[in-house]
Amino acid sequence: MISGKKILVTGGAGFIGSHLCERLNQLGNSVTALDNFSITRQNVSLLHDKGIIVKQGDITDFDATLKAMKGIQIVFHLAAMNRAGKSINDPLMANAVNITGTLHVLEAARRSKVQKVINISSSSVYGDSPVVPRKEDSPLLPTHPYAVGKLAGEYYASVYNSLYGLPTVTLRYFSVYGPRQLGTISYAAVIPKFIAAILSGKEIEIYGDGEQKRNFTYVDDVVESTIRAAEFSAAVGKIINISSGESISINQLVALLEEITGKSSKAKHADAIPGEVRENPSDTRRAKQLLLYEPQPSMRQGLSKVVEWHKNEA
Repeated sequence: MISGKKILVTGGAGFIGSHLCERLNQLGNSVTALDNFSITRQNVSLLHDKGIIVKQGDITDFDATLKAMKGIQIVFHLAAMNRAGKSINDPLMANAVNITGTLHVLEAARRSKVQKVINISSSSVYGDSPVVPRKEDSPLLPTHPYAVGKLAGEYYASVYNSLYGLPTVTLRYFSVYGPRQLGTISYAAVIPKFIAAILSGKEIEIYGDGEQKRNFTYVDDVVESTIRAAEFSAAVGKIINISSGESISINQLVALLEEITGKSSKAKHADAIPGEVRENPSDTRRAKQLLLYEPQPSMRQGLSKVVEWHKNEA
């Protein structure tokens, strides 16, 4: 594993970013988190307590991004407007953050002679592709501004690798979940939102018929894969799916959460989200080949850990 490096994590105070910063710090790296705190500040004290530097800044501000990059050797680029619904409601901001912001990160890294950039993309770039399971070379048919932005970021990362010689790796995350993911914020992800509602006895809202399926991936597996992407030279220039490979429907998710919590849920169905795909099954052979890794906990094990975290936070 990488150690003794000076590392910048954009979006480092967020859900996934804070876990990544913590693990990189454990491995003996000097870690800086750059975040605009647009979602939460809840992880700042945790990061500070572990000796991780936290800087407030926005990747839409090129000067601030360039300043944060000084002396950095490896960049993990996680900062994003990361909800499809939010991007549908504010496509201009989605473009500013996910496309222009990513370009700022790459250009600042190039000017700062950074050794490697790990660019985080999303399974949403596959969109309505007719090919399943999703392979990295499958057709890409994004259905909302968030997905368009992530795809543009992939192209920029590829261009900076081939044209400017900046080593880049792009990882397509599939529906990440885990402790510290908030369920009560606007545009909350489905797992923490459902857990928060079930534990508090509130009604949960299911979009559409609930038979849409996702490959939910536990955050520790995502962090492990992301660090390995920075470690292995064979990953440079590649796009890699990061996914559990375990597909589950929203209705099955609700039933499993009821079993784990020992509580029944009250559900109502709302209209399906525009642009939401019915299923997004992943092909993870490239990750196994290049990163020598595959996810560890089962869905039940991962959800049990998240439920326990929510109970402790209540």
